[in-house]
Amino acid sequence: MTRHGPLPAPPRTGPRVIGFTGARAGMTPAQSRAVDALLARLAERHPERPLCGLHGDCVGADADFDAICKRRGIPVKIRPASLPGLRAHCDSEALAEPRPPLVRNREIVADSELLIACPRTRDEVLRSGVWATIRAMRRARRPLYLVAPDGALSVEPPHDDPDRP
Repeated sequence: MTRHGPLPAPPRTGPRVIGFTGARAGMTPAQSRAVDALLARLAERHPERPLCGLHGDCVGADADFDAICKRRGIPVKIRPASLPGLRAHCDSEALAEPRPPLVRNREIVADSELLIACPRTRDEVLRSGVWATIRAMRRARRPLYLVAPDGALSVEPPHDDPDRP
């Protein structure tokens, strides 16, 4: 079945699910600092709704995001890919069944109120899981926080979202 238009937004009750996608090479130090600061701002602005991280348990940036969340006391849900050699094996009480990477990426988008993305390059790359996830979030028309390798943060779509930090 082909879906047209944006995905429905997850409900705005319970924890605020923050999806994440990033490069297997890991976050740059600047990306790591920017993601940490972004999570702090999101938590500050909405203390009534605790944050919950969601990532794909891939080596590299997913493991980096997991560590930042745990340092901040943010619980994490994991949707691993069905590629055992690329798993980071992060610890989580909420672990979904492994799925093919592109399916898993679409599920992360569907489950997230917003997505933080830390690509390896500023320029969009075809045949990249990170950029495929970014494109899916754009199609869903939900907030996307793109953190460039130098730590520069851009928000898409630029809108008057009261949840924007």
